[in-house]
Amino acid sequence: MAKAYCLVTILEITDAAAFDRYVEGHQPTLRPYGGRFLVKGAAGTVLEGHWPEGRMVVHEFPQLVQFYHWYNSAAYQPWKALRQQSAKVNVVVVEGC
Repeated sequence: MAKAYCLVTILEITDAAAFDRYVEGHQPTLRPYGGRFLVKGAAGTVLEGHWPEGRMVVHEFPQLVQFYHWYNSAAYQPWKALRQQSAKVNVVVVEGC
């Protein structure tokens, strides 16, 4: 089974205190689904094409289905709402090779 990767670009933080709570609070929700950080808030460098400026986060999950179970889980929903209220982000999920 292929791993899944959740790619997040943090475009703008509109409420830093709330976003900091999100960053710390949502991390335990990843563990039951096998999720882990590969990249945590790093700045990227665009080498070709167009990519939005912002910090990057990459989560890895054992399988795509586990990502969706986490993303839609009751445990993550309040944290997702807090993130949506405190920052503008792009979220993409891809299946690995």
